[in-house]
Parts: sequence; C-alpha cells; structure tokens
Amino acid sequence: MFNAGASYAIGANRIWLAFHTENLTHTPKYLQHDVYQISDSYQLSPFALLSLMYGYAHDRTGAGNNAQQLGLLFEYSLSKSTELYSAAGFIQNRNKAAYTLSGTAYSGLATTPGTDTRGIGVGLVHKF
Repeated sequence: MFNAGASYAIGANRIWLAFHTENLTHTPKYLQHDVYQISDSYQLSPFALLSLMYGYAHDRTGAGNNAQQLGLLFEYSLSKSTELYSAAGFIQNRNKAAYTLSGTAYSGLATTPGTDTRGIGVGLVHKF
C-alpha cells in the first residue's frame, strides 16, 4: 500500500491532489487498484468552507472494476470547537466494483456490484 498527497493554497482557495495504490493478494478478494483524487476547497468566509472532490479508482487486474466518485462538502463553524456540516456523494461503479460511501464512523451500506451509490450526510462536530 502506498499513499501520496499534496496541496497548494491560492488565497482562500486550496487544491489537493492524492494518489493511493494497493496490492492485496493475501485477502479472500484479490485487489489491485490505483486511486487518483483531486479536490478543491474554498473558504467562503471565516466561518464557511465549500469543498468539491473527484476521484477515480482504476482496477489493475484487467477486470474493468473501475469506479469514479464526486463529493461535495459544506462546513460552517459555530465556534472554534463546534461546526455543522453537510456532505453529498455519488459513486459510479463499473462491472463488479462495489465501492461504498464511507470515511466516517459509518461504514456505508453494502451495494450490489456494478451499481451506483449515492448519499447525503449532515452532522455536528464538537472538538473537546
């Protein structure tokens, strides 16, 4: 497994690039894929942030189990330790790809291979 990422800020705008590659041959499901991501976040005000993300997962096994994802996030700070957020995501799975929307404590609903996944989340974060 290998991960790399970089970001660059231009005023209130920040661009993120990320790369992830994985070779899981010891698991029940043989997995070889590369993931490419680009994100852009814009600080609308001292309290509000808007982010947009695109990701592409390339299946290196030759089976064509690729996927692409779009994500949108809005964060609003109520104080230095509390924020509200709303996020939306869409994943287009190809062939037998079965990626889900995860990345928080919620693992995502299981999906039938090759079907699309959509989701919306809202929440409150308080840092102690």
